[in-house]
Amino acid sequence: VGFGGYPSASALEAAARLKIKTMIHEQNSIIGLTNKILIKKVDKIICCYQKAYEEFPQEKTLLLGNPRASVVSHEVPKDIYDKYGLDRNKKVVTIVMGSLGSQTVNQTMKESMNQFVGKEYQVLYVTGKPYYESMKDYKNENVKIIPYVDDMPSLMHATDLIVSRAGASTLAELTALGVPAILIPSPYVAANHQEYNARELENNHAAKMILEKDLTGEKLISTIDSVINDQTALQILTENAKKLGKPNAVETIFNSEQGRKLYNLVANTDNLVNYIGDKIYNGITDLVRTKMSTPNNIQNRSDTNNKTIVFQIDTVNTTDGTTFLEQMNAYLQQADLDRIVGKNY
Repeated sequence: VGFGGYPSASALEAAARLKIKTMIHEQNSIIGLTNKILIKKVDKIICCYQKAYEEFPQEKTLLLGNPRASVVSHEVPKDIYDKYGLDRNKKVVTIVMGSLGSQTVNQTMKESMNQFVGKEYQVLYVTGKPYYESMKDYKNENVKIIPYVDDMPSLMHATDLIVSRAGASTLAELTALGVPAILIPSPYVAANHQEYNARELENNHAAKMILEKDLTGEKLISTIDSVINDQTALQILTENAKKLGKPNAVETIFNSEQGRKLYNLVANTDNLVNYIGDKIYNGITDLVRTKMSTPNNIQNRSDTNNKTIVFQIDTVNTTDGTTFLEQMNAYLQQADLDRIVGKNY
């Protein structure tokens, strides 16, 4: 199973060649480069957004959501009011731009912090660790400032409105819990995917969006006020976010036809990794024995979990006069895995 990171491209490419069942997961609303490369090679595709679903081949794509949604949905939230010094009788607006924070948003907050004084709601502002020292003295009676949150699910449960980035995991959590949100997508990510993610929610009336280039203190506060002070607006955002949420994503993916096939493939194979590893080990060992002029210089050492080939490199020459390392390098460059592992697996 690949989740779109660059390392998954080679792993799933190899698995497909070895006839091992494969599946990719696309967490954003636009398809990432690695998953684009793998579309035609994999057996099944899981995605999180309608936009991505429409771009994938329909016959092997399922819209099942992000596994992160299941994690936050099933966690028991902790009480965070005392931890952060919050008033239980006031609504909570959380402003958080990820663990590193945002220089742009921090500057906006500096300019507008005093405008939160006297509001009927309270603000918990998470600066990000790099910016805390420069921001901590801007707090006031209505704004609590902290550098980092180590339990976002619990904070989300207690939050009436969140202002955040629009990363895939964040939106999976927000929609699973139905947290009303104002999204400020990061413009510094690949293919501007956060804006596409945010627009997916905005178009479904599940969140508000402010582009960072349009962000001002006045716009931020007026948007917060228009939502947090309107119970109907909060309710609409909550309901529509939940419609997009996939709180049982893990279970749904696991119980899908392809998910069950993948599970059964591993569960019914006696140690899948060792099986393939033994095939490669035996193939390389046979190659070395046929190429070496002094085959007794290869020693086998094995245990229950792995096999290691030990070579006395300094004394080994191959039959055609090249060194063993030269021969082995040439062999590996051929990457003849079909012959080593077998085409049937």
